[in-house]
Amino acid sequence: MVAATVKISYQGQNTVGNCGYMGCTLEEAFIHEHFPKEVKESITDKRGSEELVEAFDSLATTAFTREGLKEVLSSRPVEFSEWRIGEGLAELFLKTNFNVRFWHNYISILRVEFFVKCVEFLLVFVSVQPSWDLKNRNCSPSGVDLLGFVTEGANTLFVFCEPKTSSDLSCPPKVVYGRTVLRRQITALCTHGSTRNGLIQFLGFKVSKLPRDNPFRVDYEKALMTYVESDCKRLRLFGLLVRDTTPNEKDVISLYEHHKDIIVSELSIVFVGLYIPIKMADWKRIVDGGIA
Repeated sequence: MVAATVKISYQGQNTVGNCGYMGCTLEEAFIHEHFPKEVKESITDKRGSEELVEAFDSLATTAFTREGLKEVLSSRPVEFSEWRIGEGLAELFLKTNFNVRFWHNYISILRVEFFVKCVEFLLVFVSVQPSWDLKNRNCSPSGVDLLGFVTEGANTLFVFCEPKTSSDLSCPPKVVYGRTVLRRQITALCTHGSTRNGLIQFLGFKVSKLPRDNPFRVDYEKALMTYVESDCKRLRLFGLLVRDTTPNEKDVISLYEHHKDIIVSELSIVFVGLYIPIKMADWKRIVDGGIA
């Protein structure tokens, strides 16, 4: 079910009902309202950084080391590149239209806990810049950019989404085909259980030290049981193409045609062409609070 702020230009589905595609155009007013808010927050992860500082505040023994702690763990300047904006928009679209839940702030905290000894050392040398990325949710080790959860009836499912951003006038754009692009990545998730298992293991490392009642861990445990009880098949996949071009079914229909007959019934995939009625060159200005 898509929100009222989305205009559907095209859509289709296979006979089984587990593979579909759609073209959605966001209203310009929606862009101006949410780019400077949710999309910007997704890119900068200000909330996650604040929680990181709070989680490790007890390590600081003086005002000097507390400032050093904030310097190390607070959000660093982020370039609002088009692909980052596209991923932030993809996340917002899945939240508002498919009720997908993401727990990036918990992933951030757990990654730093692994390096707590390094943090203690850096507090002594507060002028040293950290060489690792405390929050790299846009590039999980298993190669999928957005990892979340969704509720279907009494079950919770893993959600894996691969978003791509392109202003290429070709239909489909070049990011759809090739060795490291959309079709190849989605096909791997459909046909290789080891690829899916790697993502689930990656999330498992993140939740293993959380309290049992933590919402991230609760979602993970429910989704894990759904997945295992379905012989390691049942989850939801999204291939999402963010565009600033005119809606065209050719952008995603080849992806749909390739996958509609090769996926098992327990898996479900939706390919989305998400169209922004504002040229990509103006996205940065809007995210930063300006008017295009």
